[in-house]
Amino acid sequence: MSSELSPDHAKFLESALATGKYQNESDALNQAVSLLQRRDQLEAELDAARKQLEEGQGIPAEEAFAPLRQETTKIFAGPSATATGVLSSPVELTEKHQA
Repeated sequence: MSSELSPDHAKFLESALATGKYQNESDALNQAVSLLQRRDQLEAELDAARKQLEEGQGIPAEEAFAPLRQETTKIFAGPSATATGVLSSPVELTEKHQA
């Protein structure tokens, strides 16, 4: 199989080979194809998730984020957080960020 690269891609590949990031063009091409496969897989997973949401199979945001809120509350409520002047709650963090 043979292919032509754009000048920008060829320059990038030459640079990557010169730095030793890839041993040869085949290694770089194999990595590129692996990344394309992964991207296609992620796109398929996102499409499936969108379809589930459209069909009402999603989890409400409040329910999905509740465990994260509990963990951040624990972190912010720790003794070292208030002693060092760190924000005392996720709500305070949100309010400061929006200000």
